[in-house]
Amino acid sequence: MPLNDKGLFSPSILFLMQRFDLLDLVFSNHTNSVILNAMNTHCLKGLPTKVTLIFILGMLIGCSGLKNIPEGRFLLDEQTILIGNKKIRNDSVLALLSTKPNSQIAGIRPKLWLYQISRAPRDLQDQPWLRKIGQAPIYYSSQETARNRLKMVDFYQSKGYFNAKIKDTVVFHPKKPLAEVKYLLDLGNPYIIDEFSVKTDNTLLDSLYIAAQEHSHIKVGHIVSVEDLTRERTRLTQWFKNNGVFQFQESALSFTIRRDTTNQGLDNRVQLDLNINAPRGPAGTVAAPFKREQWEKIDVFVGLDARNPETALDSLTYEGITFFYRGKLGYQPQVLARAIPLSPGQWYSEEKRNQTYRWINNLGTLRAPRIAAEPQDDGMLYGRIDLVPKDRYATELNLDLTHNNIQRLGIAFSAGVSALNISKRSDILRINTRGSIGLLGDAVGTDQKYTSEYGVDISLTRPELWVPFGLGKNLINQDKAPKTSVVLGRSIQNNIGLDRQTLNASLGYQWNAQTYSRHTFNLIDVQYVRNLNPDRFFNVYQNSFDQLNELAQLWRDDPSYTKYFDSLTSQLIIPSGAQGFIDDFLTNQLLSDQYQEVLLIEERRKRLTENNLISSTQWSYTNGISNNLNDPQFAQFRILFESAGGLLSLAAPLVGLEKNEDGVYSYAKVPFAQYVKTELSWIKHWPLAPTQSIAFRVFGGAAIPYGNASNIPFTRSYFAGGSNDNRAWNAYALGPGTTSNLNDFNEANFKLAANLEYRFGLAGPFLGALFIDAGNIWNLLDDTPNREAQFKGLASLGDLAVGTGGGLRYDFGYFLFRIDWGFKAHNPGNTTGNRWFKSMNFANSVINIGINYPF
Repeated sequence: MPLNDKGLFSPSILFLMQRFDLLDLVFSNHTNSVILNAMNTHCLKGLPTKVTLIFILGMLIGCSGLKNIPEGRFLLDEQTILIGNKKIRNDSVLALLSTKPNSQIAGIRPKLWLYQISRAPRDLQDQPWLRKIGQAPIYYSSQETARNRLKMVDFYQSKGYFNAKIKDTVVFHPKKPLAEVKYLLDLGNPYIIDEFSVKTDNTLLDSLYIAAQEHSHIKVGHIVSVEDLTRERTRLTQWFKNNGVFQFQESALSFTIRRDTTNQGLDNRVQLDLNINAPRGPAGTVAAPFKREQWEKIDVFVGLDARNPETALDSLTYEGITFFYRGKLGYQPQVLARAIPLSPGQWYSEEKRNQTYRWINNLGTLRAPRIAAEPQDDGMLYGRIDLVPKDRYATELNLDLTHNNIQRLGIAFSAGVSALNISKRSDILRINTRGSIGLLGDAVGTDQKYTSEYGVDISLTRPELWVPFGLGKNLINQDKAPKTSVVLGRSIQNNIGLDRQTLNASLGYQWNAQTYSRHTFNLIDVQYVRNLNPDRFFNVYQNSFDQLNELAQLWRDDPSYTKYFDSLTSQLIIPSGAQGFIDDFLTNQLLSDQYQEVLLIEERRKRLTENNLISSTQWSYTNGISNNLNDPQFAQFRILFESAGGLLSLAAPLVGLEKNEDGVYSYAKVPFAQYVKTELSWIKHWPLAPTQSIAFRVFGGAAIPYGNASNIPFTRSYFAGGSNDNRAWNAYALGPGTTSNLNDFNEANFKLAANLEYRFGLAGPFLGALFIDAGNIWNLLDDTPNREAQFKGLASLGDLAVGTGGGLRYDFGYFLFRIDWGFKAHNPGNTTGNRWFKSMNFANSVINIGINYPF
């Protein structure tokens, strides 16, 4: 009977079972068949469970990848490079090895195993999807070994070890088809620069060289290095071309190495000559010597086709630059001139020419320019710059997959229109509408399943520091790409029940410090947050309601409080009963033992439902070596300072405002927030191998209220837990301090966090990770009376929560999907003595889903 007729396994499962040689085991006797049939009927009804079982069995049986090695062939198991008895771990040297052994995890070769089982046995079909994510066997090859040996010789000779010798030896495993290759290096003594001289007949280049010789990469007493020689050629070429020698070419530079072979005692010391040669002309001719050249004139053609004759053109000259156009220039000439650091009479500079490319591109409204330098008969240069404006109007439509600390998974979309150069200052006006809808996570304590948000933003961006009265016009160099942004926005959010409307307005500036370093300074950032459904507080914050309802039960039989309870459920009526009980109780039960507890619940309700007015000034600086978080060498440092409410506090008495019953100023009955905030974060990645890296992050932040506020607005506070923080806890479920899930959404104004993650490849786009997360939040210098939630100095560092676990990722190319499974190693919410490892079990573990890497 065909196996499929048994109704046990699909063809793909049969394929895997046969590749693991399991079919004979399964159907070797009637008993086994009955057992598996029962498992298929009851325990393994779902296909995923079957696949899991088969893969586990297969891994146990043949995942080493050594089963199907042809006779006489040997898998390349390991390659070792030795200098004496010292093992070389230099990535540059290891990268020379053209073949790498099949990847292993604890002696298992999963990629090789997947490749091997992809070949169809018997009458089953091939499984190319397994071959695609697998890896073909890497066999030992004497030819590849010889090529590796030659490449290493070349490498070390380029480092000055001209007498380097490399031998190889192969060790074959006595019982397994495995081979280990060892490369034994004898480098000898490196060659040292004993003398250095420059040889040239061009007095101009000789004088230019002398003017910058202190920056030379060639030093007497240093090892002769091809890398240093190459860097010196590049440096000199740039130096000459940046000082007017327009036609200089790197090919005019060469080096001669001389050695005194009669002096055997110093045979590793050499004389190095730098030759600056004359330019090469056509065969049989003598080229003119290199000379400095100046710009005779600079012409800029705006919006014209360079292929057509320039007839009947309009023109104007500004600061020595002539602009040609038809009809209207379309730009204020000072805007274009500011982006062109070239001028007539100026010596040619390759650096300034490249600056011109960058500065014009930074304007944002022009296509990449064409900049030509044409030698003239009089020895001068004619400069021509062709500028083509981008389309005046542009539309944009985006669709993204999103994930955040409340939303499990969502879809965000936006549509916008841009108008370029609306005031002839290369500014860009953008109107953008956006919306999103998502599925709420299980950790969110509400019956609501979905969240949504929609809004509109209007922004105006200008490529300069736009300060009133022109005070910042020339404050920042154009090479730093300064930008001014004015933003107005409105959004309506339907999230966890309260819902809110946000209005914001800001005036901010950005400029680069260097390639991946940027300053952001928001001079004014005003945000108004209005809660649309404050009466739903006790529906959403279930923990707060449960605490209040439990306290209220002690007073349920009191006639004066009966009206606040539902006669059928004996629970407080939401919202009228809950709020009525609070107001009545706080008015008439001042001496009650429960008074303070009810007061705390009411203060939290008021804080989370009151509207917020936040007016702040913020500066941040980001410094890194890459903008790509997927870069295995990514590093980034960020610092932020923010001050909110200071100007409003100064203005309040001047405009005649009076404090309300709570002793705070308010504008339009909305109290404004007042605090100072600072944050520090550092992220660093260390590559270990092509598919392995270590990622580390540390973060610290504090927002201290003062003056008109005794706490921080919910939108500006900190939380802990979630897919991008401590993954052993759900978002908002950790802290503050040693409290244990005190509220539905736990937040505070001080946070410390650190994360360490080991990332590695598994098979194809499947990636893995092991991680340790630590951190917590506390209340610091605010009005929170709970001692367990407060930060009390260094002693509170013992409250740091520690989570550990592993994760699986799938790289789609344009985004990465990940699942992390976290376990609580140290749970500060437990009682003292029960914090370490007591919650480290499956019952208390947390699965977090995320999009892209967390850091």
